[in-house]
Amino acid sequence: MILSAECGVRSAELEKNAEGFTLIEILVALAILGLAASVIYSSYSLTVEAIDDGMMMVEAHQIARGILGRMAREISSAYLSESDSTFTFVGEDDEEEGFPSDRLGFTAALYRLYPKDSRIGNLAGIEYRLGSATRDRERGRLFRRENFRVGQNLAGGEFAAELGERVRGIDFTYFDREGREFEEWNSQEKESGNKLPAAVKITLMIEQENGTLRLFSTMAEIALER
Repeated sequence: MILSAECGVRSAELEKNAEGFTLIEILVALAILGLAASVIYSSYSLTVEAIDDGMMMVEAHQIARGILGRMAREISSAYLSESDSTFTFVGEDDEEEGFPSDRLGFTAALYRLYPKDSRIGNLAGIEYRLGSATRDRERGRLFRRENFRVGQNLAGGEFAAELGERVRGIDFTYFDREGREFEEWNSQEKESGNKLPAAVKITLMIEQENGTLRLFSTMAEIALER
């Protein structure tokens, strides 16, 4: 009798185990699995997004560093002559579609290496301008124009080159020897004292692929005084 009872208990346990998981248990398990997958995917997505943002930031920094470095060197070489009024330094404050779009034209002392391995000084007219936002081919592009015929209109410059892309805005701020700040500068006007500014702050607005705008700036000090 005892043996028969034990066999009955074991048989009941086997039947219970054979039933498997209930529908509620399966749904709970699936919900937990889905929650875990969601957390893992969110973490992965945030990591990928952070990496992409970092790469775009590095790209924007490289673009800005190259442009600002060259502009600062050339602006620092700005030159005026007491005997020649065609040597000028003119900065115009402007904007387009709500973004700064300043222009700067000036005479600079450039140095180039010629075939005979001797450095020869050259005076040239240089102009920086941002491409028109209404023209797809120019939008977001910063141009540099160079003219060795000092005093002539830079629009007919001998050399025109693109300094960089993704430049959404450019702003120049000028400082005199007393540290006063100006949005425009014209060496031919009395307000500027018919002189060069002491320094120029250059600010670039670089647009990343995702549309994020980042500001980069540097200061160019002008050593030559008229």
